[in-house]
Amino acid sequence: LIATGNYRGEFRLIEAASGAVPCEVLHGGPVLAVSFNHDGSVVATGGGDNKLRLLPWCPWRFWRVEHGDGDASAVAFSHDGSLIVHGGRSGWSLRKTESGAIVWQVEAVPLAVAFNHDGSLIATGSTGNEGRRFRLMEAASANVIHEVDLLARAVAFNHD
Repeated sequence: LIATGNYRGEFRLIEAASGAVPCEVLHGGPVLAVSFNHDGSVVATGGGDNKLRLLPWCPWRFWRVEHGDGDASAVAFSHDGSLIVHGGRSGWSLRKTESGAIVWQVEAVPLAVAFNHDGSLIATGSTGNEGRRFRLMEAASANVIHEVDLLARAVAFNHD
């Protein structure tokens, strides 16, 4: 499956083999970010309506909606699916996927986010009062390992 979102607030799943659209949901605002968990059973959407939504595969109804303070413009699951990091105008939040409990929050305007394969590290691209920043952080604590003054609109780890 392929997840898509647009500025009209339309979230769709598209079957890669056939092009069929088995799911279409209105988000309530622009869909700015989408991410599947590793096994594909849950997809997260972040939107301009300040909400992070989690949708299980079947039936496609919102399982949980988390309210933020600003657009949810970047989102990623840890490899094991137990954690989800998302960002909006108020900064980054790391949550436990199952309960929604916040593990930590960091102030920065998000552009991009990714977990490494074992879920121990998070890479972010941000902008804001402190300027443009790429950060490599420990997932458990948000301790910054590396910080570089550069614009990173997209980030990804290799599998190693």
